[in-house]
Amino acid sequence: MNEKPPSQGLTVDGPTVTTARQISIWLADPKLTGDRIAVLIAILDHSDAAGRCWPSQGRIAGQLGWSRSRICRLIGDLQEMGYLITEFRKRPNGGNASKLYRLCCARFNPSMGAEQ
Repeated sequence: MNEKPPSQGLTVDGPTVTTARQISIWLADPKLTGDRIAVLIAILDHSDAAGRCWPSQGRIAGQLGWSRSRICRLIGDLQEMGYLITEFRKRPNGGNASKLYRLCCARFNPSMGAEQ
């Protein structure tokens, strides 16, 4: 078995930003309350190497032990603040699927953490 050990960070045309460093950047932002940071961390936990994921709001709510309506409100806050981009997805039959989330942060765009 020649598996690589898990990466401690992601390099994209710049310095590596580890998960711990990204969380410390979020913690330093006075606009980010603890519940907003918790949602960002939950989304980060599901994200691929490009900062994209599609967990349902119910899944995030279950992970954090909160209501789906609270998660919906916090995701809206994070969108308005520029920390998160959401895109609606459709199922092949035309029904709604879970949203696609894209994190806007230094881990996936190292230039965003340069001033921090």
